[in-house]
Amino acid sequence: MKITKQRVLFFGVIATVLFNIAVLSNFNMVFASSAYAFLYLIIIPGFFIQRLLRIRGLPFFESITYMVGFSVSYVLLIGISTNLLGLFSLIPKPLNMPNSLIIFDIYTSLLLFINHIREKKYVTSIELPRIT
Repeated sequence: MKITKQRVLFFGVIATVLFNIAVLSNFNMVFASSAYAFLYLIIIPGFFIQRLLRIRGLPFFESITYMVGFSVSYVLLIGISTNLLGLFSLIPKPLNMPNSLIIFDIYTSLLLFINHIREKKYVTSIELPRIT
């Protein structure tokens, strides 16, 4: 399956919008919203950071390991930068959900935009590993 940079950007935007809906809605039937939010936070930012750093040609499971590591680092850095908003006297509680979500969306939008600009001509194919 061929994947272009426009499809990757579209996937990132749709995944982020669904993440915002999952976080802001109170719908949590069978923990579907929590499961999606967890999978989004643990995979999607790492995928885009890995593309931004142009780390390619790795085996499937090693690539997943890098994605998870980059995602955890990304979420931690966003949490730290959100907490730094408390230094301003205008924001008394910086780590509440709306502030965290706004800062996360700003950073994720920048990550998607930079990723889209940096890739000149990106076409790849996806191959799942064989299970034997």
